[in-house]
Amino acid sequence: MIKINNNKQTGLTLIELLISMLIGLFILTGIVQVFGTTKNSSRLLQAEAEIQGNARFAFSVITSIVQGAGDFGCQAANPLSTLSLVNTTANTFKPVRVIEGWEAVGTDYGDNYSTNVGSEVVDISDSHWVTSDSAAKDSGTNSKQFSDIFKIWYTKKEKTQLASIAGNVLTVSPIDLENGNIIAINDCQSLLFAQVCSCEDTDCSGTDTEADIDPASCSSPGNKAYNLSNLNISTTQISVLDAALFFVGKRDDTAENIPALFVRHLANNVSLKAKEEILEGVESMQVLYGEDTNDDKSPNYYVSANKVADWNHIVSLKISLLLRSNNNNILPTAQTFKFNGADINIASSDRYLRRVFTSVISLRNRNIGF
Repeated sequence: MIKINNNKQTGLTLIELLISMLIGLFILTGIVQVFGTTKNSSRLLQAEAEIQGNARFAFSVITSIVQGAGDFGCQAANPLSTLSLVNTTANTFKPVRVIEGWEAVGTDYGDNYSTNVGSEVVDISDSHWVTSDSAAKDSGTNSKQFSDIFKIWYTKKEKTQLASIAGNVLTVSPIDLENGNIIAINDCQSLLFAQVCSCEDTDCSGTDTEADIDPASCSSPGNKAYNLSNLNISTTQISVLDAALFFVGKRDDTAENIPALFVRHLANNVSLKAKEEILEGVESMQVLYGEDTNDDKSPNYYVSANKVADWNHIVSLKISLLLRSNNNNILPTAQTFKFNGADINIASSDRYLRRVFTSVISLRNRNIGF
């Protein structure tokens, strides 16, 4: 009897053990599922936070430059007379334009197009980009095909006061110059652009108090002759000219690399410097231009670059950036969304997270007359 009772007791223990194991398996499965869901949610939240932070950074860089467009010094009540002394015929050197833009063909507002992760970049000098006038594009800039391009002319924040003039030598309060810099000379009546050929220490390094713009002193590209004695010394300010060409490209121009927002700045020979990467993960940039048709300094409508009637009347930009996560497999299925007024076609295997960010930026100095 004792054996029989022991066997029965053993049988009941095994059943209980099996039931416990089954319950434990269910609990473990639930824990794994919860862990997987939590992990995926964490990855998604992290990607969201990174994209939002990246968007804030990108727009902070763009805004700081766009808001300075046309800041060449004093803005008189009457339009300033302007003249470039820079001895160049390059049709890309047009600082008085203040802003230039080119629309990517096939990306007008409402046009459908596909994101292509492995898309190549092409030189912007070809026909994939158009504008409403004859504004020349800077060759040597390779951009993603379905992304707009724009260029801003402005001056660096540091400005100096003119103290005296001796021939072609300008004596100024201390300022950091480089040999070959293009400077804006503004006396509130006229605006001149000229190249710095030399400084008091010849190499223009450090803090300088002289700028020689003698046509005989430099030839790359150098200056045209001009009588500087007409300048009003007491009101003349001098600043260093710069330009910023914004576009979406790829590091090393390699198709497999992550797309990124780039900028090219003005070089001392009036061409553009090598590109600088601002932010990776930017797939496309779409730009609309706010045009003022009744001179009230407010845009009457927004149009793409190929539909601008008068670039001198552009007072603001509406910029939309399409940003994506750095890692794939963030989402369980391909994302669906609208960008630039249209549905975006994404491959079924694409699991990147994408977000669209838009900002309207005013050209604060756009009322300067040319």
